[in-house]
Amino acid sequence: MSNLDRLAEDLRGACLGHAGAVEQLVWGHPVFKVAGKIFCGFERDDSALVVVTKLTRDEQALALADPDVSVAPYVGRHGWIATRIARRGELAKLRAFIARSHELVAPKARAQSASKTRPNARRARGATSGHAPRRARK
Repeated sequence: MSNLDRLAEDLRGACLGHAGAVEQLVWGHPVFKVAGKIFCGFERDDSALVVVTKLTRDEQALALADPDVSVAPYVGRHGWIATRIARRGELAKLRAFIARSHELVAPKARAQSASKTRPNARRARGATSGHAPRRARK
């Protein structure tokens, strides 16, 4: 098993260690999803893995100070970064990016009690109460 194979297995374990994470092949590359949404993916070239994760735009700007980090193609405008790693020791910095990406992509817990304690809370657009809509009076 090559160094990159071991690195890929370590990366796979880091991603699948997050709640609800599953691995799929998309576009010929392994990606990791939570609730059907990608939070990490990687591809391999001859000398390294290129790992793509989501951050906020502000976090992306800070991460770009690292010479191994670049704006991810196609989705970079949404905060996604591409991190190039070639050694297992570099996985430590990537774990924080993976955890943050999972946090941003995973479904947020819905506070059911909020609607019970705030009966006049406004409903989200498109939400219905189960009643027929009222007709406008002429």
